Amino acid sequence: IQFFTYFAFFWSLFDIGYQLKSIKKEKVGFAKKLLPTNEKYLLLPNDLIELNLKVSEFEKEKEKYLLTDLIKKACTKFRANKSIHEVIDIISIQVEINRDKAESEQSIIRYLVWVIPSIGFIGTVLGISKALMIANSGEMDAITATLGVAFDTTLVALVLSIIVMYLYHILQEETDKFHAGLKEY
Repeated sequence: IQFFTYFAFFWSLFDIGYQLKSIKKEKVGFAKKLLPTNEKYLLLPNDLIELNLKVSEFEKEKEKYLLTDLIKKACTKFRANKSIHEVIDIISIQVEINRDKAESEQSIIRYLVWVIPSIGFIGTVLGISKALMIANSGEMDAITATLGVAFDTTLVALVLSIIVMYLYHILQEETDKFHAGLKEY
């Protein structure tokens, strides 16, 4: 039982770490200064063609980010419709789609957060069951040792679950901050 508890714990740690690393990599796109950040700068319709080409070249030379994809979609939408309102809508919709994808990638972590304490409780039930079977023999040392192991499985699982839940909430916070920053940028 403890093996499965630790296996689920380390699997969730690995998955959380991987996703946090992915968010950190995506945040690098903001530092590339693909869009002007000066509030006094105004993008004109002619600038969008140049911006779209700049972002496309950037993706070919370097790396593709969610930000670059979003900028290209916004430029294409504006060139097609010349409507700022529709560009804002497409940005909002695309950010929500990206957020939904990120959330669905976290489904295995949510499952592991649930399964860790469940495995601990299964260990407790099995330990108590084994202790009750030993009770017929009257060996008190064996009964107390078995009950100790049974309750230890729950304790370990609950402690590991607390750690994973904390890290999972950090992941959720970073995901939300990233997507809000994407929309704002």
